[in-house]
Amino acid sequence: MADRSQAGRSPEGRPPSRRALLGEALRAGGDLIGKELKLFQVEADGNIRALAALIARFGFAAILLVGGLLLLVLAFVRALGALIGSQALAALTVGGGFAAITAIFLVLGLRRMSLDTLNPRRSERQLARDARLVGAAGE
Repeated sequence: MADRSQAGRSPEGRPPSRRALLGEALRAGGDLIGKELKLFQVEADGNIRALAALIARFGFAAILLVGGLLLLVLAFVRALGALIGSQALAALTVGGGFAAITAIFLVLGLRRMSLDTLNPRRSERQLARDARLVGAAGE
């Protein structure tokens, strides 16, 4: 087993120079940064692949949902048409109901998407709190 006092010494038994130590530290730091960048790249590639698969699944689910809703609307129209005896009036009634529901969701969505709701309120409060703390510490 090597003696710890001999670790890092040159073959002649002298301790390494500062230049050698600095060079070794820079080389080790460069190796570490290279490995960290490689890990980041591998992780980012995996995340991008997972995100692409998730988007594809959501797209497929949206297509199935739209198809199912169309079939449901057609069933409503046929059922209402059989009850009232007019397919045209049934189509107008069901279409008007779905248009009203769509308009309600549109208005609610537009309200939530206003520019005031997009402001980062928590970040603003945190920055103001940090500024007060820094100001109090500086006094």
